[in-house]
Amino acid sequence: MSQEWNNKPLLFKIASIASIPIGVAIIVLAFLQLFDVWSDAGYVYVPLTGINLLLQAYVQWKPNRKIAIFTLCCAFIVFVCTAIVYIFRFA
Repeated sequence: MSQEWNNKPLLFKIASIASIPIGVAIIVLAFLQLFDVWSDAGYVYVPLTGINLLLQAYVQWKPNRKIAIFTLCCAFIVFVCTAIVYIFRFA
């Protein structure tokens, strides 16, 4: 296992490791909004979800191209919805 990790490129390692704190931040922000601690947390965790999907697509690109393409499509949908919400909210 460690040999496989050592043979991975640096960008792959960064994407794999960065997805963990981003996922934790998404969960924490979702709970903050769920329990009405911060009612605007959705404006932060939804774009973070798109970033997390992009990182996941990068990691999955070589092992499973179909999943990576599907994940890219999902990230695109998340970013389009985020942009539309920002336009209507802050315009």
